[in-house]
Formats: sequence, C-alpha cells, structure tokens
Amino acid sequence: MSSGLQGGSNNKSEDLHQQIQAIITRLLQDSLESRSLEEHLQEALFLILAIPWMNMDAKGSIHIYEKKSDDLLLVAEQDLPESFHKNCRHLPIRESLCSQVIFNKEMRYYKDHDPKFDPMFLGMEDHGCYCIPIFSSDKLLGVLHLFIPGEYQENPKDSSFLRAITSTMAGIIVRCQQEIELQIANAALDRANHLIRKTFGSYLSKEIVDDILDTPDGMRLGGEEKTVTVLMTDLRGFTALCDQMPAGDVLNMLNLYLGVMTEILQVYNGTIIEILGDGILALFGAPVTREDDAQRAVTCALAMQNIMPAVNARNRIEGYPTLEMGAGINTGMVIAGNIGSNVRRKYGVVGQTINMAARLESLSVGSQVLISENTVKACNEELLIEKQWQEKFKGVHHPVTVSHIVGIGGPDGGVKLSRPKKIAMRPVETKLTVGLAAIVGKSISNEKFSGSITAIGLPCIEIATSLQLSHHENVNINLFDANNDM
Repeated sequence: MSSGLQGGSNNKSEDLHQQIQAIITRLLQDSLESRSLEEHLQEALFLILAIPWMNMDAKGSIHIYEKKSDDLLLVAEQDLPESFHKNCRHLPIRESLCSQVIFNKEMRYYKDHDPKFDPMFLGMEDHGCYCIPIFSSDKLLGVLHLFIPGEYQENPKDSSFLRAITSTMAGIIVRCQQEIELQIANAALDRANHLIRKTFGSYLSKEIVDDILDTPDGMRLGGEEKTVTVLMTDLRGFTALCDQMPAGDVLNMLNLYLGVMTEILQVYNGTIIEILGDGILALFGAPVTREDDAQRAVTCALAMQNIMPAVNARNRIEGYPTLEMGAGINTGMVIAGNIGSNVRRKYGVVGQTINMAARLESLSVGSQVLISENTVKACNEELLIEKQWQEKFKGVHHPVTVSHIVGIGGPDGGVKLSRPKKIAMRPVETKLTVGLAAIVGKSISNEKFSGSITAIGLPCIEIATSLQLSHHENVNINLFDANNDM
C-alpha cells in the first residue's frame, strides 16, 4: 500500500520536492503571460497532475468562488467523468463537500464518501479526494479538488506541498481577477465616456466635452482669463413670426436653421456656448486658444450669412417664411470656465466683451456682419470693409468704431459675402399712409409720426416722413387703409 506522494525513500522525497518547486516556478512564469484565468488554472492543474503520484490515476478540478451566487464555478478539470461535468459545474458551498474546509480554512482528505450524498463522487466511488480551499488572506478565491485512487495513504508532507502550490495559485487568481476587474472598469468608463460625448456632444462643443473628460479638474467650478473672439447671431423678426405660425412649424424651422449653422461653426472650430431660441453665442479661443481665432470668427460669420439663401430655399419647400440673420463680433478678455453650483453647472463666459458683441449683433440688420475695432486689429488677414462709423452705446463712455464686413482674405482665397441682386424699387400709384414711432430700447416711443409709402421693392419699402431716425435705428410701422384705420 502506498504511503502518500513521497514514496518510500529520501531520494524520492527530494525528487518530488524539486518537482513541486519546478511547478511553482513554472506557474509564476506563466502568470506573467497574457492569458485568461481559465487558461492559467487549466495549466496549473495539468502541472499538478503531471507529478508521478506513485503511478496513480489522479484526476482534478478547480472551482472559482462567485460571491454573487455564493457558488463555486468549475473553470478547470482533467480526466473527470461526464457525470462530474453535469452535476458539479455549480457547487453550492453550503451543500457541498467543501463547506467544512472553507469554514475551517484547512484542506482535508476524504477517503471514503458516499456518492449518494455528494454527486462529486459519481463514477469515482473508488477514489479519495483532497479538498483544498484557496484563500488570499481571508478572502475565499476557490477550491482545488484532487481525486486519488483508494490505495493512497494521506501523508502530512503531501499537505505542505499542496499548500505551497495553492498559495501560488491564489496569487495567480488574484492577479487575473484584478486584470478582469480593471478591464471591466475600463470598458465601463469607455462606455460612460462614449455616452457622455454622444449625449453632451449634442449640446456642447467637442472641445468642452474633451476638456471635461480629459482634465482631472475639468468640472471644477471657476475659470480663467482668456482673450477670445465672441460671435453672436440672431434672426431678425423671429418673435413676430412665432406669433403667426404653429408651434411645431416654428420648432421645425428653427431646428433646420440651427442645424446648418452648427455645422458651419464646427467647420471653423467655434465653441457654441449658448443657443437662446433663435440666437447663437459662440466663442473662438475658449477652451482651446488658436492664433487665428479672430480670423476664423469673421470667416465663419460670413460663411453663415452665405448659407442663408440655401436655408431659405429649404424653408420655401417646407412652406416656411424667409429668414434673415444679423451677426456681431467682438474680441477681448473674458472669464471662461465652469459656472454654477455643485448641483448644476455649465461651461460659460462672462465679461464686457460678451456685452459688446451682443450690442453689435442687435445693431446689425439681416445679412450683415458687424465687428468691433478690437476684432479688426486682431485679424491678420485683409478685411473688406463696406462701411465704418462711430456708434455710441449706452453705458460705454466713448464711441465705438463699428465695421460692416463683406469679406476677408485667407490662404484659401478667403470668403466674400454673397451680394443679393439689386432690388428694383417701383413707385406706388396709390397713396399708402403709415404711422411711425421710434423704438427706444424695447419700448415704442409715445411720439407718433405719419408717413407715406412711395416705393416698394420686396423686401424693402421707401417711406417719406418727417421722423428723424439715426443710422440702424429700429422703427415701429403701422399701415392704414383709405379710411385711416390701422
């Protein structure tokens, strides 16, 4: 009868010890290779069973502990009968042979066990079983089962060798599980980042999303001073159109317009900060600063104006009215960064530079691009200026030089504002009386004037009146019929 794995002599014991050390070294070397946990453990089981167990027909399995189900899951096996695969892929810890050794954290050799009470022994009734728990500190990782023919006699030295092997296996399992957890975490992070980019990319520019995701403190409240060029656009008369159209048509028309403008802003690397109804606030220079920020802003505004005929062509197909857009551009210092609270925040900008861009935009009429003197100086390319004048703004202590831009140079030839066909004004034969009042701020003046329409050339009319208006001043016009009823 055999007396364990050691055999009957010191030489055999020394040979077995060397084999165990060789297995451990091999396992450690293999653990550095990029393999799955199952592949590592199958290799480990193969090496263990390759030891000359006194020429015994040994078999084995390795189960990994799954905390969620509190089960042991089969991940590696060798030479086990089909019944084992069928009955022991999932071993409930509390109902299996392993429960006692796991509780005591000590291996045990079961020489005689009735398969009626444990399906592990079906087809292996003449085998004993080493049941060896695999722990890392106090954390259960799995269980190694070695099934050895009945003539084997348990030997304490065998246990010490098996402990050394399972200790090495524990390190391999921990390392593989950490790699798996890292892969899962990275995959989840990639999915989350993709979702964030996909979701917020519809609302924020790519640069802002990248800044939030790629910078450790990208969402930290606060900001920094930056020199930027601000572009603001707005549709002329859009509020009045909204009152005359169904809400669904207004939104469809607006989405068509904004979709086209957003694409152009992306072409010129503009950062969309806000879409306020029909208005757009975009930055060139934040969060990413480039040397040609001012040039790109002006070029972009001209390109946006040039695409408006295509937008209106689509509007006509859909039965929507013609739209006109005004644009204002200013260059200067702003505070750019995350604004808000710990509950809700956004990337934004504040400063007088924004206010001046808004005033230039409100001063513009349809198809115009008005820029400040700061932007003129910041543009290194040649500008085509149709008109330049001094404008006084409320709250600004000195007159502002305003330039009406119709073109800009560039390495690719630049962009010129597409000129509409000259409007042919036709005199009116029937006198049309109108009432006029200047618009101051957002209020209509109480001082009323009368006038007569003398010529029409859509979309323009010519009015003769005693009302004195400044350049680009807004006016309220009411049409009267022959009975002077409005």
